[in-house]
Amino acid sequence: MKFFRSTLAMAALTLFAALALISSLAGHDAAWAANASQSPEMRPLPVGQAFPDLVLQGPFTPQEATQLGIKPGAKSFRLADIKADTVILVVFSMYCPFCQKEGPALVETNTLIRERGLAGSVAMVGLGAGNSEFEVAIYRDKFKVDFPLFHDKDFAAYKAMGQVGTPFYYILSRGPNGFTIVDESLGCMTSPQAFLDSVQAKTGAKPSPVQEAKPDAKAKGKKK
Repeated sequence: MKFFRSTLAMAALTLFAALALISSLAGHDAAWAANASQSPEMRPLPVGQAFPDLVLQGPFTPQEATQLGIKPGAKSFRLADIKADTVILVVFSMYCPFCQKEGPALVETNTLIRERGLAGSVAMVGLGAGNSEFEVAIYRDKFKVDFPLFHDKDFAAYKAMGQVGTPFYYILSRGPNGFTIVDESLGCMTSPQAFLDSVQAKTGAKPSPVQEAKPDAKAKGKKK
């Protein structure tokens, strides 16, 4: 009887291990099928939830300040400070092969935003998960990314966003109390056109003029 129980327990443990392995492989395959790098700690923030008001670090070029609608010379800003009502936030890593593949599509998406007259209502930003300022600059220069990319070397923002795989997209819409998640997806987009169509359908984003950043009052006073 004792032998029988021992054998049964061993069989149960073996079955449990096999199921765990199958589950793990299935998750891995799903991530690869979506053209994404997997994160074992991934816990995406749910659609409908308020998005954390992240503090993102500069420096910012004059072009980036204009795109974000922030004051020139600002060293950091809160996500809520972005003037656009819709934000496409892509989480990437310079070391992720799928993010390397996605680079040209990101640039094309931002071009489409301008061509559709959405630059005043839709803003794209990228966050380099675990990447230093130097590593983010390599990615920016390689693909000639023309929208703001931010570094997050200590994973602080990444952890606040659910430690997602890469590339990962959060589509955010402004509400009375900040930005809310209206859509999200893991993996490379199928096409920039279809992706932006979906963003507009989910957020109702329409063409509007770009809001130029106002000059810093203190800086203006010093010049006088």
